[in-house]
Amino acid sequence: MPDAPQGRGRQVAPNPFAQRMTEIGFETAKPNNQQELEEVLASSAAELVVTVAYGRLIKLKALQIPRHGWLNLHFSLLPKYRGAAPVQHAILHGETETGVTVFSLDEGMDTGPIYESASISLRGDETAGNVLTHLSHKGADLVMRAIEKIERGIQPIPQIDSEASLAPKITKENAKINWGSGVDHIDRLVRAMNPEPGAWTTFRGERFHISQARKSGTKVGGIGEISISQEIAVSTIDGSLILEEVKPAGKKTMSAKDWVRGARFQPGESFL
Repeated sequence: MPDAPQGRGRQVAPNPFAQRMTEIGFETAKPNNQQELEEVLASSAAELVVTVAYGRLIKLKALQIPRHGWLNLHFSLLPKYRGAAPVQHAILHGETETGVTVFSLDEGMDTGPIYESASISLRGDETAGNVLTHLSHKGADLVMRAIEKIERGIQPIPQIDSEASLAPKITKENAKINWGSGVDHIDRLVRAMNPEPGAWTTFRGERFHISQARKSGTKVGGIGEISISQEIAVSTIDGSLILEEVKPAGKKTMSAKDWVRGARFQPGESFL
């Protein structure tokens, strides 16, 4: 079921999933509220619902309509990182492993019993975007395995709540770079915020996004100071961040070197 718009009457373009379903002859629906959702489920006589990034809690009445309930694909190894941004938080916390879980929805936030899970290793250079892509492919197979278990009457395994952690929604303010923090943290922030909402700082009074970078243990100046030589480096409290791809205010994403060519730097300029 495609993501629902947030208000009755609001017109939105079909997302890629809805477009594809229409192309191959499936009916799509975009319920605006709980009542409309219940009506869609009842009229379709759905036996099982599979959700991915649906974005809202489902109330008990809707959960009980399909005979086999609801399956959800969640991008963490539950019960770790329950919530809206599990991959981003896994990268931010420097995890060396994450994964994907298929579980039975209940009224809680990612608290239902688990049918299937699979893990992947994190090397420390991934972005949230490429981790999500990898996990999406793994998750498709897990959903099919979970459906097979339902057909065979195999029950899911309850989560261990004492091992749970949360991954709340990322805001734009969460993505702001503090140059006075360690370079390891800033490197993780840049990768976790790629592609959305994008790690950002302020340059000449305007928001400036950093899409790709890598860390260095060598300081190049005062906190936030920009150093330009063969590489474009920004000093942190314990090293520097080497800029590779950036997006200045009002412009498209470009290489850091292309940005520097047109920026007309003054000595000692800094990000804030």
